[in-house]
Amino acid sequence: MFTQSIRFVSPAVVCLLFGTALYAQGLQPAADRIPGGGIKQGPPDAIGVIDSLDIPRLTPSGPTLSKSDKKLIEPSETDKARLRDTFGKSDYRITKLLNLECAKDTDSRYVVRVGGACSNTIPGFGTHFSFRLGDYSIERLADIKIRDGLFIAGSVFTQGLLVSLGNLDLKTVDLERDGVKFLSRFLPATDTTKAQKQTDEISHGMREGEYVYSDRAEIKENQTYALRSVAYRFNNDASGDKRRDIIIAFTVVRQDDGGNVTLVWKALENKESPKLKIDNR
Repeated sequence: MFTQSIRFVSPAVVCLLFGTALYAQGLQPAADRIPGGGIKQGPPDAIGVIDSLDIPRLTPSGPTLSKSDKKLIEPSETDKARLRDTFGKSDYRITKLLNLECAKDTDSRYVVRVGGACSNTIPGFGTHFSFRLGDYSIERLADIKIRDGLFIAGSVFTQGLLVSLGNLDLKTVDLERDGVKFLSRFLPATDTTKAQKQTDEISHGMREGEYVYSDRAEIKENQTYALRSVAYRFNNDASGDKRRDIIIAFTVVRQDDGGNVTLVWKALENKESPKLKIDNR
């Protein structure tokens, strides 16, 4: 899913939205965005290469999390012991994502909201996560989020494809695994028209054999998933975000009564992402 304003070398402004993950959840688009996809075209002489992107910048250091905030996102001792017993010392990581209503419709990294867990200062309220950064993230820069019992992939100028692999041992999942090979072979478009078409196809779901690839998947305990997240690059990017093309495999270790999700994950691939060009019209 993509949504943000683009500035060209010429003064023309193009607003672009790829994907419908947020809008399918019943959220209302901002006034300057285009729901359902499409492009607001600039003058015919507009230069068709992204010069800079009006995207949130990550500051070098964020607020120090309080003990209560750390406790919110700390996996249980039982789950951490299970991770150690199963994987030992390896590149596997464990992450807890929070299921909070207050995390909906927020782009601010350090907004503080009052009321129970909603008063935390975790980026994205602990609901949005960037595998590229290996940390919690604001919604517009996240690779994945949880909402209403679903994993949702994609964000600003980031193409996200999710697939459920079933009840698989995470240690057996690699790039050659059935269900993952499709993600590895997927060729992200590098111009807006083709990327928009890809996003529409992903939103509706693409099937290969027994596997369905989409921008969302139902959260199920002990289920293993794979994610391809393509964060397009752009010229003169100063956001501080890691714009990378990654494939991640993860297993849901626990989904508690509050809908919070603990998952174990590993990176299968991490490479340079493509740049996105704006079509000349």
